[in-house]
Amino acid sequence: AWALYNQEQYGPAARQFRQVVQNFTDHRLASECAYYLGEALRQDGQPDEALAAYADAFKRFGPETAATAGAEQEAPLIYAY
Repeated sequence: AWALYNQEQYGPAARQFRQVVQNFTDHRLASECAYYLGEALRQDGQPDEALAAYADAFKRFGPETAATAGAEQEAPLIYAY
């Protein structure tokens, strides 16, 4: 996914990021991939799909209660915020 994203092949990158998010939900990079799924979709000219991906990232990885100060600088919250 990263290689495709860095080559500006955003549609294929989005598909790969989506696979990681769907198939490896507990992996430590899942929150980062969820965020970059939204970025890839946005770069690919799919704003509605990007917004849905960002909302899903926040829902999955955002805090259920107020986060402690500075927690937004660490994974997974950095990608949720």
